[in-house]
Amino acid sequence: MKRQPRPDRLTNFNDIGHEVREAIFHTVAVVDRVAHRMEEKWGVDRLPKLVSPETAAKFGSAKAKFDKAIDDNDADEVSKRAGVMERAWIALDKEAVDRRQRPLEVDAWVWRDDDGQPHAFVKDTAEALKYAKENQDVRVYTMAEIARIAAVFNDKCKNIGNEIKAVFPGSEITKVKTRGLADDEIPF
Repeated sequence: MKRQPRPDRLTNFNDIGHEVREAIFHTVAVVDRVAHRMEEKWGVDRLPKLVSPETAAKFGSAKAKFDKAIDDNDADEVSKRAGVMERAWIALDKEAVDRRQRPLEVDAWVWRDDDGQPHAFVKDTAEALKYAKENQDVRVYTMAEIARIAAVFNDKCKNIGNEIKAVFPGSEITKVKTRGLADDEIPF
């Protein structure tokens, strides 16, 4: 769903009192509430992947029509399509349950850094969003983010991380210095 900015006297004053934009904003908010409830249960962007291809296609088509109505600023069509989207989310939920799919369960590895800040490492974005919402003081990273961070580390440190792990399998990097990295040959 396309996020509509809230009509607001400070940040979106042009939409205050605009019947069509106000109607669209409040209609989308109703569908958002249902979508958020389903995403909290199943994970973000996960539920359409747990149902049959036919149901997923119908959901995608309904969502595209809803988004088009929003883009067209057609309040009547948005209202009509909003009802379809509410039923679509409920149908996805029912089919996922009928297919014995399981709601999202987060499997997080939690570690505190040397300063005591907790960090959680999870599989994907759906898990990260759910875990972060329930644990707001924890910094949450996905495996994809960890891989990207390792790639930047290796790029900036002349591939030293990968070299250490290749030469000393199972070794642990315990400290990283970011200043004064020598660019010369080791003298032995």
